[in-house]
Amino acid sequence: MQRDLVERARGGDADAFAELAGLAGDRLYGIASRILRDGDRAADATQQALIAVWEGLLGLRDPDRFDAWACRLVVNASYRVARREMAPTTGPASLAATCRLVTRAVETQSGGVTRSRGGHVVCDATSVDPRLTGTMSIFPSSDRRADGAGDTWGEASLRSADGRWSGVVSGSVDPDDTQHLTGMLLGADAYGGLRLVFTQAGTADAFALQGTVESAAAPTVAGEVIVRRLTCQSGGDPGRESMDPTGVNHVQGRTMTCLAEASEPRVAGELTLVARIDEQPDQSARIGGTESLANTGGAWIGTWNGTYDAGWTTHRWTGTVTGSGDYAGLEYRSTTIGEWPRFVQVGVIVSGS
Repeated sequence: MQRDLVERARGGDADAFAELAGLAGDRLYGIASRILRDGDRAADATQQALIAVWEGLLGLRDPDRFDAWACRLVVNASYRVARREMAPTTGPASLAATCRLVTRAVETQSGGVTRSRGGHVVCDATSVDPRLTGTMSIFPSSDRRADGAGDTWGEASLRSADGRWSGVVSGSVDPDDTQHLTGMLLGADAYGGLRLVFTQAGTADAFALQGTVESAAAPTVAGEVIVRRLTCQSGGDPGRESMDPTGVNHVQGRTMTCLAEASEPRVAGELTLVARIDEQPDQSARIGGTESLANTGGAWIGTWNGTYDAGWTTHRWTGTVTGSGDYAGLEYRSTTIGEWPRFVQVGVIVSGS
């Protein structure tokens, strides 16, 4: 009977798999319980094992080996759960990575700056913390001047055995290709509710990362670096436009909203930017305006000023906002870089002046 169920489940029969899981579940739970000696953790390991069974059935060559194979899967799942519980929840963290290029970036040049976009690097990350051992993907962008120095930023993610992290990095690159980055990764799956804020030094081929794993809900200490990922959209008030005789297009009151994911919960939420734009014929511009954000703890309001490069490419701005509500007496000061609609911001909360 079991062989028939295995063969039907391998063919995609969900009802057969449900019956098979029912027959095997108690036995797998018993194995997990003997290893973990905790009912909740044993149930977690059993669930992981059953998911692995469903995903791996097509690779099972001999249906008669199902029991032994499923037992091996629940043993492996139990040890993963045990390692996860043994790892410190918060505290110092580090990893080392060696990388390989998957997709070469497209390079363009203008105004003496070489812009690299669209690259993809995959890294093998190792750490004494199993949560930080796995495969890391980085999607970097950079603007480099003629001497080779410049800015670099991008999206990053790390997938390990039990969960994943995703976030952003931002910093500088030297003429010899050494990068100095600050970044944030937010945990998901087994690492939900955690954040990793870090500094990173190295090259695109190999780097070391040093940081701290913290509760994502915990406020930062005074002066600690904060990293935000801004994902923006237009669609609000388009503002008022006027063209002067020199060909500069002046825009007043253009409204944009951004989802702000942050390593600091006090500055996370929906950010509203009201922009003033003075755009040149080459689509470079001076930009600025007001910004505001409100969440359950309070609100922030202030100003920002910066530029974007020719062709509506790299945006850079600095901003200062003042807190109210629970954030009264505080200022958040930040610098931002990126290309519409995604930006990386690095800032700090300080006592208001």
